[in-house]
Amino acid sequence: MAHRLTHDAALAQLAALERERRAVDALARIEVRDLDDVLAQICRLTVELTPCDRATVFLHSPRAGGFLPFADHGTPPRVLERLAGRHLSSWVHAAGERVALPWGRSGRVTRDEATPEMLAILDALEQHAVCVVPLRSTTCGAILVSVGGPPGFDEATVRMLHGVGHQASNLIDHARTFEKLQRSARVRAGLATLAAAVNAATDRARIADLVSAETAALFDIDVAAVLLREGDGLVVAGQYGLTGAPRRLPLGSETEALTRALRDRVVAFENDLTTGPMARGPLALDLGLESVLAVPLGGRAALGCLLLGSTRRRHVFSREIADDTLVLSLIATAALERAALFKKLDAARHTSVAGR
Repeated sequence: MAHRLTHDAALAQLAALERERRAVDALARIEVRDLDDVLAQICRLTVELTPCDRATVFLHSPRAGGFLPFADHGTPPRVLERLAGRHLSSWVHAAGERVALPWGRSGRVTRDEATPEMLAILDALEQHAVCVVPLRSTTCGAILVSVGGPPGFDEATVRMLHGVGHQASNLIDHARTFEKLQRSARVRAGLATLAAAVNAATDRARIADLVSAETAALFDIDVAAVLLREGDGLVVAGQYGLTGAPRRLPLGSETEALTRALRDRVVAFENDLTTGPMARGPLALDLGLESVLAVPLGGRAALGCLLLGSTRRRHVFSREIADDTLVLSLIATAALERAALFKKLDAARHTSVAGR
C-alpha cells in the first residue's frame, strides 16, 4: 500500500508539472503588443490552465500611489465593482499576517483558516480561497487568484502559479518597453508637428492657441492653456477647452502647481485636486480640473507657464509625461520669444516711419 501511495503521489506530481509546463508554454506564446491585451491574456490563460476560477492582475500605479486592478478574467461584474479603486494592500493577508508585495512571498488562505478580516475579504470576493503571487520586483505587481470551493491551493498549485508569475513578469516588462517606445515615437512626431506649426506663426495669440491645441491632442487631455506672467498673476494668452473661464489666475497656495512651476522652474503636477489647498482655488472651482500639470516657460526670465489639465479624471499625469513636456516648453518658449521680438521690430519700424 505504501508503494501504491508513493506511486500515486509521483503521478500527481508529474501531472502538476505537466500543467505547469503547459501554462508557461502558453504564456510564452503570447505576442507582446498592447499592455492591456497582454494583461487580459495572462488572466485568461491563468484561469484556463491552472486550478483557479478567477485571476486579477494588480500593478503599481505611481499616479494612484498603490496597487490597482488592471486586468481580470472570471470575476463577476458585481465583484469587480468592489475591486475597482481598491489598493492591493487592503486585500493581501495570509492566515492573519500581512504579506509584503511585490517583494514578499505569496499569500494564500481559505475560509477554514481565515481571520475575521480575511473572511470579510473572502465574503466580498464571494470565494472560498485566495492566493496572491508576487510578480518580479521590476514589474511591481501581483496576480490574485481565487477558487469558489475547497480545497484551496496546495503546494503544487502555488509552485505552478509562481511559474506563471515569472513568465507573466517577462511579458509585462516587455509590453511596457514596447509601449514606451511607441509612446516616445508618437510624442516625438507630435512635437515635430508642433514645432513646424509655431515656426510658421509670428502672432503671440496664434502661437499660444496652437501650442494649447497641440498639447491637448498630444497628451489626450481636455484642457490646455498658455499662461503668461502679468503683475502678481497669470493671464490666459491662448487656450484649448477653457471657454468661459477666467482670463486671469492668481498665484498662491490655491494655485500651488502654477506657483511652483514659476518659482522653482520645475514641472509641477497634482493628480487629485479634490483635496488640499487647490481644492478651494480657481483651478478646481472655476476651471473644473481634477488633475493639473504646469510647465515653466521662459529661461531666466519667467514668461509664465503651460497649463495641462483634465476635467474628466484624476491621476492623469506621471513623471514620464512631465519629462516629455520639457521639450514642449522649449518649443513654446522659443516661439513666444520670437513673436515678442517680431512685435518689437514691427513697433520700431512704425516709429521710424512716423518720425520721417
